[in-house]
Amino acid sequence: MTAQQKKVLEDEVNGKGIGIGLLITVAVLVLIFVSFLAMGGLMRGFDFISKKMTPPVPDIALLPVTPPNPRLQVNPKIDLREKLSQERAQLNSYGWVDRQRGIAHIPIDRAIEMLAKSPRGQES
Repeated sequence: MTAQQKKVLEDEVNGKGIGIGLLITVAVLVLIFVSFLAMGGLMRGFDFISKKMTPPVPDIALLPVTPPNPRLQVNPKIDLREKLSQERAQLNSYGWVDRQRGIAHIPIDRAIEMLAKSPRGQES
């Protein structure tokens, strides 16, 4: 390596510039750390203040609420399950809607199949 190349290399790699860059980086990291600490303190303070300002829950609010008599649905989950089962059974079976007028229902899959096969505008 020639003397001129060494001089260019020394000019490009300046220890003072690296030191300043490192100092700025450390300063930014310290500032970020201090900001996190300050934000944590603020959050703890806000939490403390909100707990202090929130009125206590009255004892009556903690009691279980049951509706007055007559209770029409003793177990709504079972009622819903039975209702959905009945609807599913009707969707998948044949039956009469009005036998005197000749109106019947058919399974939904069969109805979709018939509708898909019929020409457009010819649905019955």
